[in-house]
Amino acid sequence: MAAKTEAVQFKSGGRFLTTDVQTDEVFTREDLSPAQQMFGRIAEDFMSTEVIPREQEIYGKDWALTRELLLKAGELDLLRVDIPEAYGGLGLDKVSSA
Repeated sequence: MAAKTEAVQFKSGGRFLTTDVQTDEVFTREDLSPAQQMFGRIAEDFMSTEVIPREQEIYGKDWALTRELLLKAGELDLLRVDIPEAYGGLGLDKVSSA
């Protein structure tokens, strides 16, 4: 008889607050790889320096500004995260995308 292995089931949402879980069942920011951390810093920096200061213009439907920001985001590879590599994207996982 073959040995049965069980996959680790991560607790989603806030269930880890109300049920008994092991530490390896809860994903934390410390579980991010150095590449994922770097990508997150790039995205955070872009948002804080380029997008948030121009929030009113964006919500005011300044389409020229929107195009400009999308071009800048594209230069930083922020727009190719979820696109498979076969189609010219980065093909990163959902954790990196989030």
